[in-house]
Amino acid sequence: MSTSKLIKLFEYGKTGVIQLNRPAALNAINGEMWKTMYQLMSKAEHQKDVVIVKGSGKVFSAGGDIKELISNSPEKTHFVYSLGCRSYDLIANYKKPFVVFVDGLLMGGGAFYAMPAKYRIATERTVFSMPETIIGYFNDAGSSYFLSRLDNHFGVYMGLTGNQVKGFDMKKVGLATHFIESHKLDEVEKSLTKCKTHEDVEKVLVASSSNPPSSTTELDDLLPKINKCFGGATLEEIYTNLEEEGSEWAQKTLNILALRSPTGLKVSHRSITTGKNFSLRDCLKREMRLTINHNFQESDVKEGVRAILVDKDMKPNWLHKTIYEVTDEDVDQYFQPTPEKYELYFEENVKNRL
Repeated sequence: MSTSKLIKLFEYGKTGVIQLNRPAALNAINGEMWKTMYQLMSKAEHQKDVVIVKGSGKVFSAGGDIKELISNSPEKTHFVYSLGCRSYDLIANYKKPFVVFVDGLLMGGGAFYAMPAKYRIATERTVFSMPETIIGYFNDAGSSYFLSRLDNHFGVYMGLTGNQVKGFDMKKVGLATHFIESHKLDEVEKSLTKCKTHEDVEKVLVASSSNPPSSTTELDDLLPKINKCFGGATLEEIYTNLEEEGSEWAQKTLNILALRSPTGLKVSHRSITTGKNFSLRDCLKREMRLTINHNFQESDVKEGVRAILVDKDMKPNWLHKTIYEVTDEDVDQYFQPTPEKYELYFEENVKNRL
């Protein structure tokens, strides 16, 4: 076993198991971890037959270290976020079987490691959310790519509300590839260490997969409503659809959206709904611009972090009070090109970045 303080690498012959190991912070990913993870995954692609990523304890990852991110300079923000984007791109194009055990909490930046994996394992303990709009931010971590490609406008719903989706529902909507009960994971991991090919891995995962106690969940009833309401071309149309839908669920959803940053909602809505027209790399490049521009431009993020995470008064003073005050021009500024040194580059374009 090779060990750093925050990332552990277990080597079983030609299988590498990489573990996020910051349980006291719910495996929130800081700058050191982004760098170590990228380096380990890059080496493992050439040295191992199978790679597994998991979290320590009962959590996969609570996402990026938000407090660290907002205190960073633009240069540091660019460096850290580049590692996340390049990790997503690396995993999405991985030449070897790449398996992620999403056992427990998964939030925000943890999606950089989970969502591009060919094999995404959810359990009965899995709870996934993209909660960025809660603190006035936009949905990042490649979400403009993977959320935009979910059916029934579920990605738009998930991104805007920040609502959680549980294990088997993740499989149902396409966020997970397999549902396996958590008590089986140790044995599954042991079996995967004997695999060499995608076919070997698929046999192990299929043999270990489970069906839920009930074939239907609450989400089955909600999907038609989500599809109807969140298919609006604009955020204003979504609000109108929810008002006209008139159910208890619709009113609850409107109440949730009312707590979010109007600017964050508008930026996230544009990012997700237009993301389906972009390639993965173009989505990631655009998210980098959004990240840097949130650093440069006046935004709701610092106020959101103050109100939700620091002072915890839950009373953020957003730049705009309602979505109807946020103009297209207000949103445009976050999508503008940044100085070249802050653009996103991928490995073949940049040498000796790390």
